[in-house]
Amino acid sequence: FFVDGPVVVSARSRTLGVNYLVGALGRGGRGVYGLDVTNPGAFAATNVLWDKTGSEAPDNMGTVISEPLISKLNGDDDFTGAVVANGPNSKTGTASLFILDLTTGEPIKEFDTATTDNGLSAPRAVDVNADGKVDYFFAGDLQGNLWRFDVSSPDSDEWVHDRVFIARDSKGNVQPISSAPGVARSPATGKIWVFFGTGRYMTDEDQASINTQTYYGVIVGDKGSEGSDLTRTDLQERDIYVVDTDTGRRAFEPTKTGVDTGMKGWFVDLDEPVETGERVISAPLIYDNILVFSSIVPPNESTVNSCDAGGTGYVNALDAFSGTSLAVPFFDVLDPTIKYGSEELPIGSLPIGAGMPTAPIIIGNQLVVGDSSGGTPTSMEVNAPGGSSKRRVSWRELLKN
Repeated sequence: FFVDGPVVVSARSRTLGVNYLVGALGRGGRGVYGLDVTNPGAFAATNVLWDKTGSEAPDNMGTVISEPLISKLNGDDDFTGAVVANGPNSKTGTASLFILDLTTGEPIKEFDTATTDNGLSAPRAVDVNADGKVDYFFAGDLQGNLWRFDVSSPDSDEWVHDRVFIARDSKGNVQPISSAPGVARSPATGKIWVFFGTGRYMTDEDQASINTQTYYGVIVGDKGSEGSDLTRTDLQERDIYVVDTDTGRRAFEPTKTGVDTGMKGWFVDLDEPVETGERVISAPLIYDNILVFSSIVPPNESTVNSCDAGGTGYVNALDAFSGTSLAVPFFDVLDPTIKYGSEELPIGSLPIGAGMPTAPIIIGNQLVVGDSSGGTPTSMEVNAPGGSSKRRVSWRELLKN
C-alpha cells in the first residue's frame, strides 16, 4: 500500500496565501505529514513542513484512513489547524482526535477517549453560530461510540469531549461506526441532528459478520451541546416496512412529522432481508430534508477468494428528521412506489445492480455512485425535495480580504 491515505489541501483564502497539504500514509503505515504546495512546479525539500509518520508518529496515532480536515478554530485570529482522526492500529489502541499546527505538525490539542481496541473515524465539523469558526466536531469510533469534541472556547485548555451516543443492536452487540456522520439543522424545530450508520469492512471477520447494523438520527439540541450517553432506548424505532421480492426495492414506514415528544431521535435496523450483513461504511448526503446514504452487502466467502469484486448494496433515501418514508417519491424511476396494503409507499431503498456502492453525490437531477465492480458509475434521476423542479445546485462563498 505504501501511501494510499487521504490528502486535503487548504485554500489560499483561508491560510493567508499558502496552500497547505495534509496527507496520511493510510494502510501503508501510521501517521500524517504536511507540505507547502503553493508552488508545486518548484517543490523542493524545504516544502516538506513536517513528518509525523512511522517512528515520529505519536503513540496514539494509528493508520489514518479518513480524510483530515483543515478547519478555522476559535482562538487567535486566522488560527487554522489540521484535524485528524487517529484511525485503527495505534500503539495504544485508543480513539483520539488530534488538532495539529499546520506549519509544524505539533499537537495543539489531543482528545484521548481512553478506550481500547479502538480507533476514531472521520470527523464532521459544526459551526453553530455562523462565525466561520468550528464549535464542535462529531465523530464515531470502532467501539460504537459517537463523540462530541467541544472547541467552542477561545482557550484551547478549555476544549473538552464527551460521548453523545452508544451504538448497540437489540442483543447488545457493539455496532462499529467507521464512516463520517452527517449534520443538519431541522427547519421545523431549529434542532441540530447528527446522522450515522454502523458497520465496518476491514477484516475477514468483518466480511463474514451478519450482525444487525443500524442507521441513526440523533438530536443534539439547538446549540449542539445536548445529549450524553444516549442509547437506542432514547430513540424512536422506525422500520423497513416492505421489500419487493421481484425487484429487491424497499420502502420505509409511512411518512410522519418528526419524532414523538421526549424522543432524542430515531433509528432503523438494516435487517430486511434478514442476515445479509448489510452495513454502512460511507458518509451520508443530506439534501434539504432528505437523508441519502449507501449501504453495502459484502460478497460471500467464495467470491471474496475469487477475482470478482462481488457484493451488492442499496442507495437509500428517507426523511432525515423523522426516519420515515418521504412524502413524495425521491427516485425518478418507473413505478416509484411499492404497494403496502392500501398504501403506496415511495421507494426508500434502490438496489444498484452492480457491486458495493460508494457514497452518493448529486449533480443536478442525477444521483451518482461508484461501486466495487470497477465499472461505470451508476447514475439515476432523482426528484427535488418536495417535488419542486427548482433548486440550488451550487454556491460559492465570498471572503473579505
